[in-house]
Amino acid sequence: MPIDTTTQNDESSCKNILLKKRKKSLTDLDACYIESIDRFVDRTDLRLEMMSKRMGFEFDASEARKKVYEAICKVGPLKVREKLFIAKKLVSDTKSLDLFFSLPDDEKAEFIHMMLDGSV
Repeated sequence: MPIDTTTQNDESSCKNILLKKRKKSLTDLDACYIESIDRFVDRTDLRLEMMSKRMGFEFDASEARKKVYEAICKVGPLKVREKLFIAKKLVSDTKSLDLFFSLPDDEKAEFIHMMLDGSV
């Protein structure tokens, strides 16, 4: 009995078409998956960057808080009670703390006196 080659050719071409469709659908899925991973990584990078900036700010603020009392002592003659009051006020308000450390030494003294008399 002779082998019908047309049937075999039709079957193999159908298989080839199916394989091509599968490959195409797999590459579409792969591209979609890779795109999703890329978006995830980009968002994660942004969040990590924001967290590191926040941690850096907190670290800087912590270092400044440690130096507050030392800086207040350099300003001039103050009672211990006044130094502690000013230190507590400065460490509880980061904006005032930043302002205090941005001032020249002679203006720091004025800022402290303004805090003591309640004008700041």
